[in-house]
Amino acid sequence: MPAPRVPLEVHLDPLKPEEHALWERYLELVAAAGPSEMIVNKSRIAFKAPHRNFTGCFFKSRRLELFFDLPEPVPENARDDRFRAVWEHSRTIWVHRLKIEQVDELDDQLGRWLAASWSAYSKPPDQR
Repeated sequence: MPAPRVPLEVHLDPLKPEEHALWERYLELVAAAGPSEMIVNKSRIAFKAPHRNFTGCFFKSRRLELFFDLPEPVPENARDDRFRAVWEHSRTIWVHRLKIEQVDELDDQLGRWLAASWSAYSKPPDQR
């Protein structure tokens, strides 16, 4: 059963200005990745490509914690200090969790990973 939805303000109202800046930049990257549906529940904000969620986030201790999924993991030598964890969720889903503390960490490379995630999960499972 899906988690009950809540208003977006539950997440955004407590934020400080620098956290709002993180949110706004993350939204730009998500929008550039492709059309998605925002799904807000008590624990997180997720974005759904046509066939599954491809990214999501929550705020914790003045930072943005975000995830994105890809059919293959980002190679270890391409990961940087933003990466908290990478794990295999299933045969076609690798979860990447990042910690974002500064707006400049929401860079073009992250935008490319989000676009790749949207592209993969905008297709039905048998076409990934």
